[in-house]
Amino acid sequence: MTDVDIWAKIEARGQAQPSNAAAEDVPAAAPPIKFPKWLFPLLDGISAVVWIYVVLDLFVFDVGTTVLGTHAVLYQYRFLFFLALLTILAVTLRARAILVVGYVVLFPLLLLVWKIPRLIYRSRSWVAFLAAMNAVVAFFQGFRYDLVVKTLALFAGLAIIESHSPIVLWPAMAYMGFLLIASFVRTVRHSFQRSRFVTAQERFVVGSVDSKLVRSLTDLNPALLRPEVTVFDDQQITLFTNSLAFSILSNRVLYLWAY
Repeated sequence: MTDVDIWAKIEARGQAQPSNAAAEDVPAAAPPIKFPKWLFPLLDGISAVVWIYVVLDLFVFDVGTTVLGTHAVLYQYRFLFFLALLTILAVTLRARAILVVGYVVLFPLLLLVWKIPRLIYRSRSWVAFLAAMNAVVAFFQGFRYDLVVKTLALFAGLAIIESHSPIVLWPAMAYMGFLLIASFVRTVRHSFQRSRFVTAQERFVVGSVDSKLVRSLTDLNPALLRPEVTVFDDQQITLFTNSLAFSILSNRVLYLWAY
């Protein structure tokens, strides 16, 4: 029996295929939606103005009445104005209008989860990263206290501005004075205390080093420390090498985190 090259069979099969086979119709991919570079800075400015307007109009004062003054009657038709603006965007930008409106609506979320982290990453600075983490930790740790205290302060300020009754004014003034003293004491005390973020890092590092998982990976097997073992066999060498590798890796990770 003659030896037959397997690659020759594969080549022969390829040559046997009809050369005039009709090519399958492949639908052309839709071109990606592209935006000019100047659009995103413009959208950032518009989004900031829109959200500042929303916050001020909902929680501070009536922006339209204050700005327009005697022409405040036009402010009653703001729904029609926004509807006309959306119509213009839909006509001029077409499919991009949905993305533009979504960008403006979700701008605070984009700012928190994308723009600020991206800015910190592009700065290539551990100081900026740790400062941001410290701000986040401090915000969430003192959120309940700040929410209660600042809410009561707003009500007390409103009572001082709007009320003329001593029964209402004296408790409100007493609370504002107490809040001023308490804020001063907290500021001085925190100036001499360790940062909450540094304390949380210390707890994380100590807890990681003392955890059962890290101990099981980095501690030497007691069988390797027995005095009767004078020469390691292959299995013991593997155990020792694994413990040493995990110890070095843990040391490098903690060193990177510390500095």
